Amino acid sequence: MRLSITAALVAASLPFCLNLAAQAQNNDGHASLQEAVDQQMAAASIDGAVLVALDGQVLFKAGYGEANREWHAPNTAETRFRIASMSKSFTAVLIMQLVEAGKIDLSTPFRRYLPEYPGDHADRITVFQLLRHQSGIKHYAELPGWRDGKYRPPMTDEAFTAVFANEPLNFEPGSESRYSNSNYFLLGLIIEKLTGKPYADVLQAKILSPLGMENTGEFSAGTIVKELAADYMPNGEEISCAPASATYCASGYVNMDLFQATGSLHSTVGDLLKWDQGLYGNDILSDDTKAIVFDPAAPLAWNIGSLPVGDAGNTVPVIAYNGGINGYTSFIARFPETNHTIIVLNNNGAGYNALVQATVGIAGHLFREQR
Repeated sequence: MRLSITAALVAASLPFCLNLAAQAQNNDGHASLQEAVDQQMAAASIDGAVLVALDGQVLFKAGYGEANREWHAPNTAETRFRIASMSKSFTAVLIMQLVEAGKIDLSTPFRRYLPEYPGDHADRITVFQLLRHQSGIKHYAELPGWRDGKYRPPMTDEAFTAVFANEPLNFEPGSESRYSNSNYFLLGLIIEKLTGKPYADVLQAKILSPLGMENTGEFSAGTIVKELAADYMPNGEEISCAPASATYCASGYVNMDLFQATGSLHSTVGDLLKWDQGLYGNDILSDDTKAIVFDPAAPLAWNIGSLPVGDAGNTVPVIAYNGGINGYTSFIARFPETNHTIIVLNNNGAGYNALVQATVGIAGHLFREQR
């Protein structure tokens, strides 16, 4: 899952925009960055970790709340969290690396790269349309039985793909954009097909190792991840548990194998700063390719807009993305004009609005200090 960011980061799809801008005004302008972050994380009720950086140098990072409520283990700046759909930005880069290597033509129907795909529409959906969520293929989280646990048991990639491949398209390919995990699941299969290697191995060789992201990896069913925060949800919202007075519940099992390439990664705020900075250079992608990835009209696994900061309705350009899955939510805001970065990771089920709220407040402090 992800948050829609259109012409302005928190425009029509987020009516709380003006309230957040007003909240940012309430800072007295004399608070330290730590005080400002503490205030915003508390106001948004976020358990997790936050990092604020300038030119790749950490200005502030810290953990908040508990990584494990059973043991009262605290979150720290080094705690790992599942980043959910933020994983898509990595998959998009792996695909574009294959484009640069001449192994993929974006305008070619993806049948060429996945000839075994059972749906007839593979002959008229291009790789570019998969990247841009313009395929019309149904979002698999909307399949009948998804929320009832039908897809929790182990499934092969072929069996799972066949389920949504046989669903009717939501719209004619290329005619509109509609978010669908199925697009990026298929892109992951294309990566494996063309490289002959598991997605996780390609990710490690092409992105994680070059950028020194030692605390990031793919989470698959049964994986034990060192220092991974447990996932919780508020009791009585999307899940209920005993006793009724409990504030939080364990969020429950999800078959992570079905999220490969679309929402399967775990990371830390520090590693995501390395990712952020790697996207400014040319070690991962060329400038020409990054122009496609960050095309404001249709960016690939990113959202481009503006963020309200401070008073008088001021905004700053931002490149952002987020994710959410079973208690975890993630948000990264990149400010290309100043090379500031704000990263917020969460494990208590706080929604996108909460993470955006904290980011807006922190950004308001940063850019007020600059004026």
